[in-house]
Amino acid sequence: MHALDAEQAVIGIALYDQSVLPLVMHLHEYHFHDDLHGFIWGLIREGVSAGKNIGPQTIAPLLGDSAEKYGGSKYLFTMIDKCPPTFTISDNAGAIINAWQVNEVANSFTSVAKMTDALAAIDAVKQDIARIEIAAGSGEESVNATAAATDHLSMLYGQVESGRPSGLMTGLKCIDDRLGGLKPGHVIVTGGRPSMGKTAFSRNVSFGAARLNPDHRVVFYALEMTRGEMSERCLSHLTFETGWSVAYKDISSPSKDTLDHVSSVAGDVPRNLFINDCSRMSIDDIRRDAWRHKSRSELALIVIDYVQLLTMPDYRGKTDAKALAEMTAEVKRMAKELGCTIMLVAQLNRNLESRENKRPQMSDLRDSGGFEQDANAILFPYREVVYLRNNPPTDAMRLLDWEAECAAKSHEMVVICAKNRGGEVGDDVMWASMAHDVILNERPDNWRGA
Repeated sequence: MHALDAEQAVIGIALYDQSVLPLVMHLHEYHFHDDLHGFIWGLIREGVSAGKNIGPQTIAPLLGDSAEKYGGSKYLFTMIDKCPPTFTISDNAGAIINAWQVNEVANSFTSVAKMTDALAAIDAVKQDIARIEIAAGSGEESVNATAAATDHLSMLYGQVESGRPSGLMTGLKCIDDRLGGLKPGHVIVTGGRPSMGKTAFSRNVSFGAARLNPDHRVVFYALEMTRGEMSERCLSHLTFETGWSVAYKDISSPSKDTLDHVSSVAGDVPRNLFINDCSRMSIDDIRRDAWRHKSRSELALIVIDYVQLLTMPDYRGKTDAKALAEMTAEVKRMAKELGCTIMLVAQLNRNLESRENKRPQMSDLRDSGGFEQDANAILFPYREVVYLRNNPPTDAMRLLDWEAECAAKSHEMVVICAKNRGGEVGDDVMWASMAHDVILNERPDNWRGA
């Protein structure tokens, strides 16, 4: 594979307008498929590094006989005459690097195919991929602070004029209003003890994000549940909206009428919501799969449910806290690379069960240092009714009050925002029907259930 047209375009633009060279200084001669193009680019880079003015007159004497097959030094002027607009230099540089990466990967697999030890082959591939990624360069440059501030103000003006936050919407106030929506590069940690609804909450966030942003993909990595179980929850959610609700636990063994009703809403499951239920995944596995989605569409949200089930890399000699901190830092980098929000669902320490006040706090996150450092927001779905039901009064005189309190709290989910790097922390009281895996901003007007 090669990108000869792109190579000619980059060289032509660089010789025509030296001011755009800082945009592509991550491009090296070894990235070029054509040896002459690589040689010319090396001369251009050397000249720039030496502070010289670069043009065909300064490059031509250095070519010698190497350009004869292309017509000699006139080839430089031909590339200038035929070069596309200068603003395309970054895209053309990207095409060159892409072709180089494809060829390097192909060469790596050709070499690995001759190996007989599977583990050694896997290790060789990993090392080659890492080498290729590093050698490709990032292309990211420092941004002038004034320009950065101006761009940010323009974004804020647009936000004020539209009346909407800058992030992508989910339909849930604890995300849209509290956090300003789903923002590129952000990491949201959602923590909870069993039965608090952390998976239900993260599924509702992903479901809403997919519905309200049909041009973006949402990917849910269900490390604990199967895709069938996730599908039952999505279908139950949709039946709830029709008024004839079917609890998700009833979908696995339905009657004919129930099955017909559930089938009627199946087409309303968002097509841009993707579920991956592979139970053994690492961050690298998720990154590769996410980039596959990214190559087809923009990403709005990635959910990892839940983080303690991820396959950890070899962190020999490191504490669990250190290993988790390195992993969350990697997740943060991945969110920035992919330009989307990543939600990490996490299990909380059981120590909080021994406290009188069961409301979670950041210290309840297992090995919480990495979460606190890298998360833009930390949310705790909290259902007080779970603890109420588990502790009925021994005094019969208080039984009626206890039953009334349980009934009052039965559909309440408080989403506690313990950290919010972009705004205020606080509580958002949501309405939840856990039987249907539905979480809403408030109780629906047509709700007739208990």
